[in-house]
Amino acid sequence: MEFGVHRSAAVYTPRSIVIVNPPSKQQMRELVQAGGAQAALTWLADGMKADWIDKVEGAKAASLRRELLDRGLDPATVDQMMASSNLSESATTRVDAAPSVIEEAQNEAAAIALAMSKTRLTIEKMATNARKDVREKYEETYPKALEVAGIDRIDLVESFPVLTGQYGYTRGDQEPGRSRLRAFVEKDGTFVVYGDLAETEALVTRLDPTKVARWLRVRGHAIGVTDDPRSDYEAILRGFGSDPTASPIFEDVLTLVHSFSHRMVRHASFYAGIDRNALSELLFPYGLAFVTYAVPRGDFVLGGLQALFEHDLHTLLDRIVFDESRCPLDPGCSSNPNGAACAVCLHLGEPSCRLFNTKLDRNVLFDRKGGYFPSR
Repeated sequence: MEFGVHRSAAVYTPRSIVIVNPPSKQQMRELVQAGGAQAALTWLADGMKADWIDKVEGAKAASLRRELLDRGLDPATVDQMMASSNLSESATTRVDAAPSVIEEAQNEAAAIALAMSKTRLTIEKMATNARKDVREKYEETYPKALEVAGIDRIDLVESFPVLTGQYGYTRGDQEPGRSRLRAFVEKDGTFVVYGDLAETEALVTRLDPTKVARWLRVRGHAIGVTDDPRSDYEAILRGFGSDPTASPIFEDVLTLVHSFSHRMVRHASFYAGIDRNALSELLFPYGLAFVTYAVPRGDFVLGGLQALFEHDLHTLLDRIVFDESRCPLDPGCSSNPNGAACAVCLHLGEPSCRLFNTKLDRNVLFDRKGGYFPSR
């Protein structure tokens, strides 16, 4: 009797896409009126300090002008009304990088802006509204924890609009070009995407551009560091070149963002009281950002991430940075040529991971010679 080997060709892999869905046509219209993706990227590059992109210098005036024109007023009348509004019509400062990189960065910035268009809770707002006995935590403890972790900011989105679409499946090898996509098709030839639209709670994390730039320099990349977050962010984007898919700098940034995201999910599940498989991620490497969100279960939102954000964020970040960095399967795991990551230390369940547990490496976070987190 001959025993055959089970081959991956018999395995069917579902294919899906997860995107930030515009909460409403009105919010999408407001995004366009405020300057669209270009203004969103300016808002992101400036550290997302304004509540939303319509508060970015020049964006509010652009939004008003477009609204007046859409109402059918003639340009001369609009000019007079704008002159009397005392709003600055200065153009938003463009981010400088290759066109292909700018396009991707603008798409990501627009998605983040749409995610925050309905609800956004910041640490600054919590500090303003907090009682005196807890205000110190938001004004001093939280910012210190963010600084140590190399994070620019973390915001809570209570109504994160996420769309999950199933569009087909593949059979066979996971390597690109070695399997064939079987899309879902109706009898009349129409392609079908089975979607699930929901709103859930999420944490939006953006890494500190200056810290990322310094980390890239340590790894041998020629990135200028000015200690100005906006300038350092532009330097990183320029470092991606004209073809980010072939850029070792982009490869490192993607691995850093993805590894940090997985570390966040694995620790946040404990402090939020949510099963690890009920948390998922969205990656925005061009924005140095990622989203950790609770997988929606109908119309019910547990509130675990909100409780974590309001009470235990500093403890979570402390554990992410200083908890055990080794893997029980070391040295085998740490010497993996594809990155120090396995099911024991960094992997997530595939429904939670957008990249099927690729582009992961503990060494980008903890390596003593060039890890993102402080050496210990």
